Amino acid sequence: MTSVFSKKDFIATKWFTLEKLIQLITGVLIVPQIFSLLGTVDIGKLKFVESVLGMLTPLFF
Repeated sequence: MTSVFSKKDFIATKWFTLEKLIQLITGVLIVPQIFSLLGTVDIGKLKFVESVLGMLTPLFF
């Protein structure tokens, strides 16, 4: 019986799933700690830098 997916597809899927799990763990455990350590002024500065980088990202790529 022939398989629709190759071994290369399963390996790529495994790496993709691992990446998403790492992002989930980071988002649940690390990001709240960062925000709790920052004050309100520093969070505002962080959000400003994120928005500027978001606007300039298309120019970088």
